[in-house]
Amino acid sequence: RRRRRASEIADLYALAIPEFETLRPVPPTLTFDESLVLNRGDRVIEIRWLGRGNTRGDAVVLLPKERLAATGDLMVYPIPFGIGSYYQEWIETLARVDSLGADVLFFGHGPPQRDRAFLHEVQGLLRALVEEVETAVQDGATLEETQARVTLSGWKERLAKGDEERGRAFDGYFVQPAVERAWRQARGEPDRVQGVE
Repeated sequence: RRRRRASEIADLYALAIPEFETLRPVPPTLTFDESLVLNRGDRVIEIRWLGRGNTRGDAVVLLPKERLAATGDLMVYPIPFGIGSYYQEWIETLARVDSLGADVLFFGHGPPQRDRAFLHEVQGLLRALVEEVETAVQDGATLEETQARVTLSGWKERLAKGDEERGRAFDGYFVQPAVERAWRQARGEPDRVQGVE
């Protein structure tokens, strides 16, 4: 099944390569630091940076009148991405998302959410990650010892719900990168996301 899926993706890319070759980068003409408000007729569109989380540049789009917010990959359902993230700050950033005046959240992946249950679950996962890794670092654990010790297996069961594919995604897209990066953060190492300090 995985081989067939990989073959389908390769076929899709093969069809898209000629189109990719015609693309030309277009630099932005408008940027923002913390917020940007756009008005389109009577619609107000707020674009906000609420803090570092999944990445250093996650932005949230809020339609206050419609009470809708789009989080991008700051929130991903059913398994969050934890690659190059800022785990402790992410918890606080999600608290800011939680306080937005939105009745529906549109995540980067997954169905619209009409409550905050999954958001709170991800905050719990992040707290567990940070606490377990910090404890390991305080105990003097090496990276390899920390990786063996911090598996977040209870969270894997909770989020994957017995689904093997989700379980592999949890290990590959969250635990594996997050434990190493959280270990480096807990030790105060310089941030080296994508080669940038």
